[in-house]
Amino acid sequence: MSTDGYTLTWGVKRSFREYVAEVDDGSETFGNGARRTASGEFAFPLADAADFDPATGLGTLRFAGSVVFRAYSGVLLVRVRDPWVVLGETGGCLTIMHPAYREATGVRAEIAVFDPPVRAAGGRRLAPTLTYDGVRAFGDVYGVGAPLDPALLTGVFAVAPV
Repeated sequence: MSTDGYTLTWGVKRSFREYVAEVDDGSETFGNGARRTASGEFAFPLADAADFDPATGLGTLRFAGSVVFRAYSGVLLVRVRDPWVVLGETGGCLTIMHPAYREATGVRAEIAVFDPPVRAAGGRRLAPTLTYDGVRAFGDVYGVGAPLDPALLTGVFAVAPV
């Protein structure tokens, strides 16, 4: 399956982005394929869908790209790198490369869970909520179950079953 044109569009957590922007030395940097959308969210391109079945809408979608939030001379440092969406029959999870590692590694952290995606314009919408590892990734500011921004899967996901 070609990965061209398929994306994960996700703002991470709007209140967090706004907080970082208000800090004197707060910054967001993105790269490795991730880009900012006109609405301020981030678009991550699909890198690999070998473990995804478009007929059932189940499996793992591996997206590429990174967004790094920094403030307070690096005391606040949150890395969101190479998000993967794992879709199961009763919901799924969102993982990122483990934020404790500066360099690329195979170690991943499950930062959010979600109920089955719902149809939305152009694809499927996810409503992720934080897990324990997600709480840790955001510096213990939010609690387990706190909502993150909705995410949109576009491309082949527009035709996959719900």
